[in-house]
Amino acid sequence: QSQDLVETLQLENKAMHDAHYKELKKMQDAFDQLTHGKNLIDALEQERVAVSDAHVGEIEEIRQTLEQQNKYKELVVTLTQEKEAICAAHFKELAKMREELDQLNQFKDLMNTLRQEKDKKSHEYNKTLEHMEEQIQSQ
Repeated sequence: QSQDLVETLQLENKAMHDAHYKELKKMQDAFDQLTHGKNLIDALEQERVAVSDAHVGEIEEIRQTLEQQNKYKELVVTLTQEKEAICAAHFKELAKMREELDQLNQFKDLMNTLRQEKDKKSHEYNKTLEHMEEQIQSQ
């Protein structure tokens, strides 16, 4: 009877030991799965950070390119405004020169008219002198 009790206790002990071993094995498997999951999460996080850093770098490059394009655009606008101002000044100067040229042409026409009148008066004066000389000589 005590032998049966020992065997029963040994069987129960072995059964409990096997149950604990199975439970520990399940816990170890679960822990391994959690560790694997955590490693996957860590790897995905590292990949996300790398992708994020790459995107930040690309975005920075795009921002710098846009800034450069904006500077070129501003430079083109400034140069266009300067060109327009220079052209306006040149047109104003040309208009002034045309006006002066018109005045010079008017002055030239006036001088030609005065020269013609002088020549005409001189011719008339010379004729009058000749006529007077002829009258004097004929007397």
